[in-house]
Amino acid sequence: MVLDPCCGFGGRLLGFKSQYPDGIYIGCEPNIETYNELLKLKESSEWSDGHVKLYNCKFEDFVNENYNYDLIFTSIPYYDREIYSNNTEYESFNEWRNTFIASIERYRGMNCYINAPQELCENLGWNIVDTYIKSNRSHFDKKDGSKREPIIKI
Repeated sequence: MVLDPCCGFGGRLLGFKSQYPDGIYIGCEPNIETYNELLKLKESSEWSDGHVKLYNCKFEDFVNENYNYDLIFTSIPYYDREIYSNNTEYESFNEWRNTFIASIERYRGMNCYINAPQELCENLGWNIVDTYIKSNRSHFDKKDGSKREPIIKI
């Protein structure tokens, strides 16, 4: 059973279900358009409500149903670099850290892994690097070469 605080377009959902077809995936997605697309993915893949549970909410509003998660994993939205949802805005980095990041950190020590840019990890005091992801850059990131980001264990 996994918890994904930021479902996004469903890449982690697809990856998880391809490796663990009988596993339970629980995820939050605040953007209604993206959430609706995830529901279509769930329906077309014929995943039952018992195996894929999706919530249309910000993670700080997610009500933990006292599940015993085996893994919590996500790639967090970068506070001021990418706009993932037009209905989720924070007044400042501190507000974002004290609401969204605090909601993730409540799972500290519970097999929780976060993918985020190195600079952001440093700003948040996350320094337990488990491994690194090397990938192509997105249209948000115009630097040359491949991208290397840490997977942090909190």
